[in-house]
Amino acid sequence: MDGVIIDSERLIIRCWEKIAPTHGMENVREMCVRCIGINRRETNRMFQEHYGSRVNIEEVRSEMEALFRQECETNGVPPKPYAKELLAYLKKQGYHLGLASSTDQRIIRQELGQIGLLDYFEVVIGGDMIQRGKPQPDIFLEACRQLGADPQKTYVVEDSINGIRAAHAAGTIPLMVPDLLTPPEEICAMCYRIFQDLEAVKKFFAEEVN
Repeated sequence: MDGVIIDSERLIIRCWEKIAPTHGMENVREMCVRCIGINRRETNRMFQEHYGSRVNIEEVRSEMEALFRQECETNGVPPKPYAKELLAYLKKQGYHLGLASSTDQRIIRQELGQIGLLDYFEVVIGGDMIQRGKPQPDIFLEACRQLGADPQKTYVVEDSINGIRAAHAAGTIPLMVPDLLTPPEEICAMCYRIFQDLEAVKKFFAEEVN
């Protein structure tokens, strides 16, 4: 979801950068980028390990999330360009759509509901619903299981390095639309295709898959 369907990664990082100086958290942008695609539990562990006991990461994260919600309520959650067009096209073509995000399920439903994209998905799997988050394959395998889909015939659209690692490990067909991170050669080798935006993904399904 984040970085693929909604343009939330940049906003989340800006919120972290606003509150970090108050808590003496240096290089917070670098830490945020390292954690893109990772679930809440693992992100908290990595932040706590990096900043140590002088920072109560749960309290600081709650402060960041309150600021994020305030920003979203004021300005809305920005969808990525062509997200609705792609989802509408795939739905019309009869694809079964599932969402597998490291974000908690409650937040997924709230944020996608606000911009009218939730109903496109038959299955929603949040990072709080599985034990091992990305880059482990569990979240995609669970989405496939609930969709009744063969992983080897399932396309996964991802923006993050950890997401591509998870999609590859699950045996799916990884399609990457990079957002904040330029994929290294190792990640490029795991991708079936790499696209500049979701309009290009729609064109791929229209001209090459069908």
